[in-house]
Amino acid sequence: MFFLIALVIAIAWCMAILVVMNTGDQRTDYYRRPYLEALMYPVVVMAILGVIGSVMARFKWANDVQDSINELRRRGVPEANVPPTPPGFPVIEVIPEYSPPTDGPGKYCIKGVDRETKMDTTLHIHAESAANAKVKAELEGVIVTSLQKE
Repeated sequence: MFFLIALVIAIAWCMAILVVMNTGDQRTDYYRRPYLEALMYPVVVMAILGVIGSVMARFKWANDVQDSINELRRRGVPEANVPPTPPGFPVIEVIPEYSPPTDGPGKYCIKGVDRETKMDTTLHIHAESAANAKVKAELEGVIVTSLQKE
């Protein structure tokens, strides 16, 4: 009922504006075009009715349409002509290759330089870890340059 009252008020308001605009003032008679005057009333009325009708339809049927869409989603029926959306960006998972631990008890080959003679030297030491082998080599006077488990 509210929308019908608003419709009547809007139509009356537009008609009043059109009547006031066409008061017969002689200064505006020069700019009048008869074909535009004949089309002006129906076009304005149809435009007003269209705007008000679309507002009324929006309030009347919007909830019904939304309920129908929600019902289709609940049933699992895909919506027509809606392509699946791709992910935002590709995700690539890199899994590093397995390498056995290089540290631990065993025999280590240590290459380095002797502090006193300044000659290159190679030592083979049994140790509990790579750090332990490096310390043993330094205690024997060797500056360690490389360490490898055999």
